[in-house]
Amino acid sequence: TDGTLLGWGLNLHGNIGNGNEQNITTPTIIQCPTTSVTLSCWSKISTGNFFTLAIKNDGTLWGWGDNIHFQLSGSDNSNKLEPTQIGNDNDWVEISAGSTHAIGLKTNGTLWAWGNNAAGQLGDGSNINTNFPIQIGTDTNWQSIDAGHHNFAIKTNGTLWAWGDNQEATLGDATFVNKSVPTQIGTDR
Repeated sequence: TDGTLLGWGLNLHGNIGNGNEQNITTPTIIQCPTTSVTLSCWSKISTGNFFTLAIKNDGTLWGWGDNIHFQLSGSDNSNKLEPTQIGNDNDWVEISAGSTHAIGLKTNGTLWAWGNNAAGQLGDGSNINTNFPIQIGTDTNWQSIDAGHHNFAIKTNGTLWAWGDNQEATLGDATFVNKSVPTQIGTDR
């Protein structure tokens, strides 16, 4: 509850964020970067396949670990062994790490995505990967998100939306077709 972040376990790509790739057998504090507060600065966290994303109390977005698909953003896809800031924005409110991509919400209710887009999971209507956050559509009423090989999101009106990998009918739209844009699932609110 005080904003301290701890990590442990397999550290193959630096996904613990402690500056190396050695496995950690006990909970280890992840230092707060670029701040006078060294321990309690984190407000949100999400983990994907060998990478971690986190939002600091000041609304900035950070990532570390595997970056092969640019899921940590930036101009190169090298692994990040310590928390590295993603962009310069300070209005992030929610983050969700997929398997090899990420989606995030800003305070103005806009939806953003970046990383691997092989199954349309970035929601921009394409299958082109991107190495920086891009806005998904123009809606400003997104409320909650969850990412995997596909994504789910709920709008402020209670409607459910999904996109990305649908080869096993996981999106719930009665098809096996991948969706490359957010698609409303049912009519419930």
